[in-house]
Amino acid sequence: MTAEKLVSLDDLDLVSECSDSYEFELQDAKGKDTGIFVSVVGSHADKVKAWQFKRTNEIRTRMAIAKRKGKEDDITLAEDDAELGSEAIAIRVTGWRGIKEECNFQNAIKLCSRNPVFAEQIFRESENLANFTKSK
Repeated sequence: MTAEKLVSLDDLDLVSECSDSYEFELQDAKGKDTGIFVSVVGSHADKVKAWQFKRTNEIRTRMAIAKRKGKEDDITLAEDDAELGSEAIAIRVTGWRGIKEECNFQNAIKLCSRNPVFAEQIFRESENLANFTKSK
């Protein structure tokens, strides 16, 4: 009979692993390498979750205030939804190489909102948990 290998719950921490950046090269719309490298955190990283909670709470607060003022429906504009989507992807970006401008949240929003093919790649790589899971 072989001894069963036990794993500690402390070793099962995908949230912490998702907080480590993963770097990849962006490709253009034709699938060619661009020479631009982006570092992202995983979708379960504390940074991403904190941003999601903050934005959700802001929306809920705005809706509650509108309701108190007698407005039954708080209308969200399509432009607001698009901006929220770009922000939700940009918050995952932690760094880049090959872009002249400084990597910060506002510039990451600009990158994502003006380049949907890049935004899709950033989102996909951030969602791919294999990029953040350490081999045991």
